This record gives sequence, C-alpha cells and structure tokens, in this order.
Amino acid sequence: FTGVIEKEFILNLVNFVKKLIPQVKIIGTTTDGEIKNSSVTTKETVLSFSVFENAKFETFAIKKNSSSFNLGIGLGKKIKERAKVLITFADGLNVNGENFLKGIETVNNNILIAGGLAGDNGEFKKTFVFTENEIIEKGCVGAVFYGDKLRISNTYGFNWHGIGKIMTVTKVTQNVVHTIDNTKAIDIYAKYL
Repeated sequence: FTGVIEKEFILNLVNFVKKLIPQVKIIGTTTDGEIKNSSVTTKETVLSFSVFENAKFETFAIKKNSSSFNLGIGLGKKIKERAKVLITFADGLNVNGENFLKGIETVNNNILIAGGLAGDNGEFKKTFVFTENEIIEKGCVGAVFYGDKLRISNTYGFNWHGIGKIMTVTKVTQNVVHTIDNTKAIDIYAKYL
C-alpha cells in the first residue's frame, strides 16, 4: 500500500522485494492513506507480509479494455474452481467497484472477496495497482489463494456512528453520486475524506 503515486517508485519497490524474496507473490495499490496497526499515514508506504505453510497463490493483472463489469468477468475467469479467496484491487478512478464485483460474481459466486479501489492521496488524477510482474493504471490485480487446509471466513459490522454534518445526496445515476447538498461529490470527498 503506497501513497507514493509514482510508477518508477513502485517498480523499484517491487524489484527490491523480489530480490530479497525471489518466490514472492505481490499485489499492491496506491492509496489515500495507509494503515499500520492503529496509525494512519499519507504519502507513505506500508508492506504487509503473509506466510502460509499449506497454501498456494496466483496473482493476476488485467488492463481495463471496456466496462467494469467485463473487467470483473475477466478476473473471474482466471480463478480456478478450488480457489478459497480472492484479494483484489482495482483502479479507483476508472473502475466502478459495484459493477466490477457483479462481473466476478457472474463467473464465480462462491469465492470470498476482499480488497478495494486504489487512491491517489485525494488528487483524483491517477492511481496504480500492481503485481510482482506488472503495474497497471487502468485495470485490476488479484491474488487467489488455494489450499485444502486453508480456512477462510468473513465477518462484517454495522455499528457505525455518524459524525459531523448530515448531508443529502442531491443527484445520483445508478450507484454514481454526482452531487451532495448540490455540490460536486468530488469536492465533498476532497474536503471530508
């Protein structure tokens, strides 16, 4: 997870990790804030390592050539039948997350999915997602986990508490918010997020 939105920095970082751990599988994303333990930073980089004794992994990178839905279908088709979980990151400026997930679901509706959309420190200009082999500006990456002994579960929480000013979405098309309190959504996001 990196708040450094520079392709050369990401390439150097990936190559450094690959030199230390040649067999490594990597997925990553640019961010609008990085979380490490209970700290949140911006314009920093956080590396998270996981080691499994009884699991295998595959990573994929797919460039977006048409709709977000079709991008999801493309990723879904790469997932083998015995996969347990998919971690995926998609470009945060050109991919509609809901349609992307619906595309994956049409191909594989049994796999657990985690991930999110890439950010760029609130600039809304350019985001990257990447694997150990490729850096993509418009598209998605995924890591798929396999293993008979691998146990995966999910959970959720709805105990959110509102803070700050109450606002009203004033213009929306399907799941795309255009204005909030008659102000461009991007301006509201930039101010509050």
